[in-house]
Amino acid sequence: ERGWHSYTEKQIASAVAAAQAIATHYGLIDVLGHDDIAPDRKRDPGPAFPMESFEAIVLGRNTDSLPSQITTTVLNIREGPGTNFTKLDAHSPLERGTRLQPIRRDGSWYFVEVIGDDGLLECTGWVHGDYIVADAEDA
Repeated sequence: ERGWHSYTEKQIASAVAAAQAIATHYGLIDVLGHDDIAPDRKRDPGPAFPMESFEAIVLGRNTDSLPSQITTTVLNIREGPGTNFTKLDAHSPLERGTRLQPIRRDGSWYFVEVIGDDGLLECTGWVHGDYIVADAEDA
């Protein structure tokens, strides 16, 4: 193992320009790294890459914060990013259509705030990104 690669402003600017062209041409709505797609085989771009800022710029968002999401199915919420972590029994499973506010991402897993029907925070925990989509109300 070696240290993580530091990216220069010029490298990030070039990557942004390329990603914007690709996202525009193909109508993409998300940006992923190798470590999101094949976390057991790939480690790039790695934790030193500013993925949230990069994604925000490429997709034309005004903020680095991740957009609100909703669950697409009944979904367990866990103490950590993986199925080996304990489910939060008091809150699992989440019902389909539960509103979530992602705080950060770790590969395919999202640390989220669960938002109740009253708009108040119910709990925080980890959910898998394959079972959430952008909340149409916030689009």
